[in-house]
Amino acid sequence: MFYVYHHIRKDTNEVFYVGKGRGGRAFSKTSRNQHWKNIVNKCGFTIEIIAKGLLEEEAFDLEKQEISRLLESGCGLVNLTEGGEGISGHKHSPDAIEKMRLAKLGKPNLALKGKPKSPEHVEKMAQSKRGKPSPCTPEKAAAISKAKKGKPLSDEHIEALKNRWNDPIRREKHREAMKAHWEKRKALIKGKD
Repeated sequence: MFYVYHHIRKDTNEVFYVGKGRGGRAFSKTSRNQHWKNIVNKCGFTIEIIAKGLLEEEAFDLEKQEISRLLESGCGLVNLTEGGEGISGHKHSPDAIEKMRLAKLGKPNLALKGKPKSPEHVEKMAQSKRGKPSPCTPEKAAAISKAKKGKPLSDEHIEALKNRWNDPIRREKHREAMKAHWEKRKALIKGKD
């Protein structure tokens, strides 16, 4: 069963979005347009379920009617369409799933970027890269080096480079990391003998 809902701005108490959904869709912040996100980030929102227990076709019709009614009354909606579209419960075919999987191979997972990772996750990522050639070819490294040579550094940059190792915590972390690195290398070399 489906429902139709309003999202209401907390600052002005005005409806800014009309939607149709089921389950937790009215409460979800994912798969929303940028205008919707801007309003929510600025002032937050509350939810009003205006009808529930509807068949999907009924929900589509009511959504269209609500959008039309609110637009006619001058309400500033962020809906990008007039409502009544979409497909619920769509499932990709196994072929489509395989095509999407292949398209993502070798590309970074942006969903994880900047998020803390468990030690197990970090180790798994490290193991996946071991034994593979560096993505930076010697030609690329030479081009980067050439581009940077002769570029003057700002006084702030030079000072930051000089003071880099004055931080005792940073020095200690570096010392521990290097010690661990060389212990691993020694263990690997012993294992090859």
